[in-house]
Amino acid sequence: MKSAANARNTVVRPKLFYGYIIVAAGFLIQWVAFGTFNTNGVFMTPILAEFGWTRAAISVAYTIGFIMMGIMSAVAGNLNDRFGPRRVLFTAGLFLALGFLLLSRINAAWQAYLAYFFYGTGMGAVDAVILSTLARWFVRRRGIITALTKVAAGLGIFSVPLMTSWLILGLGWRTAYVILGVMLGAIVVPASFFLRRDPSQMGLSAYGEIVHTDGKLASQSGLAFREVIRTRQFWLICIIYFADSLCIQTAITHITPHAINLGIGVTSAASLISVIGISSIAARLVIGFTSDRIGNRRALVICLVVLVIGVAWLQIADVLWMLYIFVILDGLNHGGLVTVITPTLAELFGTRALGTVLGVVLFAGVAVGGIGAWLGGYIFDLTGSYHLDFLLLLVLAVIALVLGMCVKPMVKGE
Repeated sequence: MKSAANARNTVVRPKLFYGYIIVAAGFLIQWVAFGTFNTNGVFMTPILAEFGWTRAAISVAYTIGFIMMGIMSAVAGNLNDRFGPRRVLFTAGLFLALGFLLLSRINAAWQAYLAYFFYGTGMGAVDAVILSTLARWFVRRRGIITALTKVAAGLGIFSVPLMTSWLILGLGWRTAYVILGVMLGAIVVPASFFLRRDPSQMGLSAYGEIVHTDGKLASQSGLAFREVIRTRQFWLICIIYFADSLCIQTAITHITPHAINLGIGVTSAASLISVIGISSIAARLVIGFTSDRIGNRRALVICLVVLVIGVAWLQIADVLWMLYIFVILDGLNHGGLVTVITPTLAELFGTRALGTVLGVVLFAGVAVGGIGAWLGGYIFDLTGSYHLDFLLLLVLAVIALVLGMCVKPMVKGE
C-alpha cells in the first residue's frame, strides 16, 4: 500500500534542472527592460528644456506606453499560454529596441507618442510571459524563484537610470536613447531563445511537481480563464494592483522633477529612482522568502501596509533625506508586490490559464494605473504643485490595503 501511495504522488527533483536557465534568461530581460522603463523621469527634464513642452504633454507619451504595456500584457499572457515564450519575447525585444531608437529622433510630441506606443507594446510581454513561465517551471520555492528573477528589475531600476543620467550629461539625451535601444535589442532578443513554456516540452516535470497516477501534473491544474473572472478574488486583486501601480508609477515618473522643484540638484534627484531600485531588491528577496513560509496573501497585505506608510510620509517630505525615506518605502512596496502577485494568482487559481490571468491583472495595474504618469503632470500644470496628486495617492493606498485584507482563499463553488 505504501509503494502504491508513493506511485500516486511522486516529487520530481532533477539534479540539473533547465528551469534555472529560464531564471537566468528572465533575469537578463528583466534587468534591461525595467531599467530602461524607469528612465522616464531622468529624460523628462532635458526634453522639456529643449522643446518647451508642458509636463502633461510629455506625460501623455509615458501614459501611452503604460496603456500599451497593459493591453499587451493580457495579449502576451494569452499568447504564452498558447504558443510559448520564445516567439513572444523575441518580437517584444524588437519592439523595445525600436521604441528607444525612435525616441532618439523625436522633434515633435506626436513622435514621442508613437515611440512609446512601440516601446509599451514590447514591455507588455516582459512580466506576463516571464513570471507565468517561471510559475510553471517551479511548484516548490515559487516565491523565492520569482523574487530572484525580479531582483533583476530592482537592479535595473538602480543602475540604468543612474547610467542614463551620466550618458545624458556626457553625450546628450539623443545618444543616450540610442545606446539604451541597442542594449535592449542585444540582450532581450538572444535571451528569448532560451525560454520554454513548461517542463513537459523537454520531457521534464516542474521543480517540486506532484505527478498523479492518471498522468496529470498538479501544477497544470486550476481554473479556466472564464471561471477565474467570475470570482470575487480576481477582481479584488485587479483593483489592488491598479491602485498600487498608480501610486508606484506616479512616484517613479514624477519624484525626480518634484525633487528638482524643491531645489535639489539634478544628480541627487535622479538618485532617488536608484534608491527605489536598491530597496526593491531587498524587498523582493525578503517577500519571496517570506511568502513561501507565511503564505502569499499575508505577504501581499504586508506590502500594502508599507505602501500606506510611504505615501503618508510623502505628504510631508520636502527635503532630500525625507524623500530618501519615501523612496525606500516605495521600493519596498514595489519590490514586494511584483514578487508576490504571480504566486498569489497561482495559489488562488492554479496555472492552467496563469499567463492570461496574470496578463489581465497586469493590464489593470499598468494600463489603467498608468494614468498616474499623465495625471501627476496634469495636476502639476493645473495647480503648480504635486500636493493634490500625492493626497489622491494616499486615498488609493488605503483602499488597496482594505481590499487586500479581504482577499480570502478560494471556496469550492465560488
